[in-house]
Amino acid sequence: MFRRHTVLAVLLVSAVVGCRTNLLEPSPQSIVGRWRRTLVPSSPTGQFVKTLTLAPDGHYTVTSESRGVYPTLPADSGSGSSREYGMYVLTGAVLHFSEDSTRTWDVVSGTSFHAGSRTYFEGPPTDPTVEITASRLLLRYSVNIGNGYVPVTEAYDRDQ
Repeated sequence: MFRRHTVLAVLLVSAVVGCRTNLLEPSPQSIVGRWRRTLVPSSPTGQFVKTLTLAPDGHYTVTSESRGVYPTLPADSGSGSSREYGMYVLTGAVLHFSEDSTRTWDVVSGTSFHAGSRTYFEGPPTDPTVEITASRLLLRYSVNIGNGYVPVTEAYDRDQ
């Protein structure tokens, strides 16, 4: 039994070290592209899709879409979406987003547009730190859910 745990521990450490060696230095060139998060199930039904597009000129777009979240709609139908626009700056491994507008659509409430950055009752999220490989982008930051900041990691796969 001890030997099995030792072998498993060695394999786990090797996998972590191997993944770390594939890390690229975050740079404006390495982060440019379209990045897609893995589908996230929505409760009680449906799914949530998020993409992040980082353009070479410093503009970004975050698109969030929900599908099938209303029981009266087919599971694959669009239920709502939001698209955030703005500028980004990468300083070292820290990514700073400056939002300038958001467009939203929902099957129930219709469309809306907001110019300027969002306001946060609990406080804005922290600027994310970046970890990147040739095919994966990790953003690590904190959000305040009302009783203090908690860490969040978003994993994106290169889409284009």
